[in-house]
Amino acid sequence: MKTVFRIMIYLIVFVVVVGGTGAVGYVNTMNAGMSVYDKAPPVLTDVQVPKYDLNKPTVAVLLANESTEVFDFLVPYEMFAMTEAYNVYGVAPDREIKSLTGGLDVVPHYNGP
Repeated sequence: MKTVFRIMIYLIVFVVVVGGTGAVGYVNTMNAGMSVYDKAPPVLTDVQVPKYDLNKPTVAVLLANESTEVFDFLVPYEMFAMTEAYNVYGVAPDREIKSLTGGLDVVPHYNGP
């Protein structure tokens, strides 16, 4: 009986420590840790959209309105862009600067209606 009780205590402590650490990390990332672009927008007159090639398939990587995980955007974008076999574009609901988690700010190539 002592062994079962001891195992249960160890499991409870493990769940509380690991679960508590995960919960604190999640709350910090999703609330206070998000980057919000609060500076004056830079002049974007010389930013160019990659040229469209009719012979390549097109990939649109989506950016959310409020926040996008940095890996959800950059991994597919870079993976397709590195092959040079695709037209790859960042697309968002508007052309405003989007803040990815971790503080990276991105300007989408195109915006949707």
